[in-house]
Amino acid sequence: MRASLDAAGVEHIGLGGVRPNPEIGLAREGVELARANDADIILPVGEQLALWRHIPHCRMELIVSDFGHDGFLVEHAKLDAILGPFIES
Repeated sequence: MRASLDAAGVEHIGLGGVRPNPEIGLAREGVELARANDADIILPVGEQLALWRHIPHCRMELIVSDFGHDGFLVEHAKLDAILGPFIES
């Protein structure tokens, strides 16, 4: 995932040690990391990839956007390319 973000020129920050049901200290560390780097949210893409790999007939799409996690609200062409075929089927 990092290689894809790097190739797209997208800045990203990783929080190591994340696991299901993290301890409150790690959650607070993530919040501070987001605040210190003016990030709007830290998304667990790795968990999404794990779900994608284990759910039959599932499809994973990542919208890389200068608008961060709000990209799906404004990246209409990218979203249309992903959802168009699904809606038309």
